[in-house]
This record gives sequence, C-alpha cells and structure tokens, in this order.
Amino acid sequence: MTNTETTQNAPSLESAPRGILLLHTGSPDTCETGAVRRYLRKFLMDPYVLDMPWLLRAMLVHCVILPMRPLKSAAAYRAIWTGGGSPLVVNTEALRAALEEALPGTVVRVASAYGRPSIPEGLDAMAACGAGETAVLPLFPQYAGATRGGVTSVLLREAAKRWNVPSLNIVPPFYAHPAFIGALAEIWGPMLADFAPDRVLFSFHGLPLRQVRKGAAGGLAYDYERQCRMTMEGIAGRLGLDPARCVLGWQSRFGKGWLEPATDDLLAGFPGRGAKRVAVCAPSFVGDCLETLEELGIRGKEAFLQAGGGDFMLLPSPNSHPAWVRAVVELLR
Repeated sequence: MTNTETTQNAPSLESAPRGILLLHTGSPDTCETGAVRRYLRKFLMDPYVLDMPWLLRAMLVHCVILPMRPLKSAAAYRAIWTGGGSPLVVNTEALRAALEEALPGTVVRVASAYGRPSIPEGLDAMAACGAGETAVLPLFPQYAGATRGGVTSVLLREAAKRWNVPSLNIVPPFYAHPAFIGALAEIWGPMLADFAPDRVLFSFHGLPLRQVRKGAAGGLAYDYERQCRMTMEGIAGRLGLDPARCVLGWQSRFGKGWLEPATDDLLAGFPGRGAKRVAVCAPSFVGDCLETLEELGIRGKEAFLQAGGGDFMLLPSPNSHPAWVRAVVELLR
C-alpha cells in the first residue's frame, strides 16, 4: 500500500463525530437507604469533598455520617423521586437528548463522578461511538473544589488510565457568561414579573469557609463566593431587579464554619421583616435535584410558611428548557 493510499483510507479527525460529555456528581441508584449509603460513601470519601487527611475523613464518614445520615437522606430522596428515577438523572438525560437533537452528528453522553453512568462508562461510550475530540461540560456554573474540582479530577484520573488517552476539552466555569445569564433571565423573567415578590432569594450551595479561602487564594478563577455574587448581580441586572429586594443565601450547611447567611435562616426570618411574598432561585444548579426540589421546595417553603410567610415560589432550574439548550450550545463553541 502506498503512502497516498494509507492517507486516503485512514479516518480523519474531520470525519469523526464530535463528542460532548455532560459531567455531574450523580445520584443514588434508588431512593432506598442502602443505595443512598453507597452513594454517600463514595461521594464523601473524595478528598475534594471532605478535604482532610484520609484517616480523619474515613473515621468521620464511617463512624459519624454513614450510621445515621443515609436514613434521613433516603427519606428526602423518596419525597422527590420520579417514575424515571432521580430528578437530577432524569433532567440531565433530557438535556442530553435535546443537545443531540440541536447538534446533528454530535455524540452527547452523561457521566457522573459518584453515580451511574460512571465516568469510565461515559468515556467508554465516547470511545465506542468513535468520537474524536470531546468537549466536557461540568454542570456547575461556578468553580468549587468540592463540585467542579472533584468531578474534573475523577475524569482526568480515569482518562489517564487508558492506553488511548481521549482528547478532552473542558469547558471553564460559566458563572458570568452572557449565554448562561441570558438563559436564566429568559426563563425566570416572566415568572418573576407575574409573581411580583417582596424578595428574591438567590440560594447557592454553601461551602466550608476553609474551602472558600483555599479557592480564593487562586484568584477569581477559583473564588467561589465571588463568582456566585457575580452570577446574582448578572441575573438581577439583566432582569432589572431592585438590588434592595435581592438577597444572597447559602444552602446545604453541614456543620459550623460555613458561608453565611444560611438560606434556611433567611427563609424563616423573612416574614418577621415584612417579606411575606418570596421567590427563590438556585443558580448554582442547572438541573433540578435534591437540593432544589426537597431542600428548597419542601423544607424551605415549610420554614417560610411556618414563620408567617404568605406566598412562596421556587423558580425551576433551567433543566432542558430551550433557552438553556441554546446557551449550552453557545458555551461549547
């Protein structure tokens, strides 16, 4: 065979389908206690999630958290579980399907660091489809070591184990990207206009202060708290919201020394300060999940109403809304 024939017969990068890998933390396989325990064990033993020496982390997880926490978490999951499984998995799959429809010839797959399909399964799926360069979109608008950092580290570690190391292009945090801000404004704007809340609570996932400080030491690219504030300011500015009516809170607090004010404290305190009509959004989540549907939509609403609140509205995550699908396409360019 001549060199010319070899060149003509060899597959080119241009002919290989482009791949997109949607990356997130994952969910338990079921809402039963055993499945939740297995998921939490894998999640919490990641040093990016609990940043402490291995022995201390293992003792905390196995002796303190796992004996009791899975029972409580399983009940929370059962409150929001769907016929298709975990809302996060269902919503991410819907986004995957919408992206494949919007991008003909592109292979789109989902992978999770601690659930299924796993990251190795996602990489296998890409290889099986013959995908060339793969764009990886961690589904976290802001950078936090415990979320984007953790799942990215798992991805790179698994990719490095392969003989044929895949070509991966990781999309950076998009906390202030005009496409992201514009999509949320398009989705939430009409809802807020109709609801006319006294306060709009922007609830972001909380972090231990030690992790916030470690990130901020690396500059804006790793400054989670500052990125969250920029997201809130971008959305509020795009919608023309009164800054005095916009409040930032931190949810999912797990112990002392976390970012404040806590979302649950704010919701319980709003009625006493005259805010009895409250809208809540969670711009650190692009897919509705346990933290939005149960923590905010059930427990947060209950705390607000029990404190004397009147009307409560939880704005949906963008999920697979057409505006968000268009934004993702823009982020991938």
